[in-house]
Amino acid sequence: MRREIAKELVAAARHMIDGIPSEEIDTHMRNLINRLEEATNKADENLKEYYVITSVSKDDIRQAIEGTEKITKEEEDRIRLMDEAEMESLAEDMGEDYVNQLYWPSLKTIFRDRYL
Repeated sequence: MRREIAKELVAAARHMIDGIPSEEIDTHMRNLINRLEEATNKADENLKEYYVITSVSKDDIRQAIEGTEKITKEEEDRIRLMDEAEMESLAEDMGEDYVNQLYWPSLKTIFRDRYL
């Protein structure tokens, strides 16, 4: 939230000084705007709020089924007809299932094994 506010302030300040001869603008104000913009950009580059760990595709569905049994014509037809909203819903359900069953213990174990 703070980054968004800082970005808006930078944009507003830049808009205010556009078209005004540079000798009329206080050097200190220009420096402050530049420093704020640099800090905001650096924060954006260095701070990710989350990192994607997986995805799901139609081929993944097929592979999951075919890993244990032969895919039926009905399943193949349904997979082929799935639209963007259905795939997004499936991905959300998969994410929730993963978090509820495996995510926290796996995160703890992998973190400790790799980084401690």
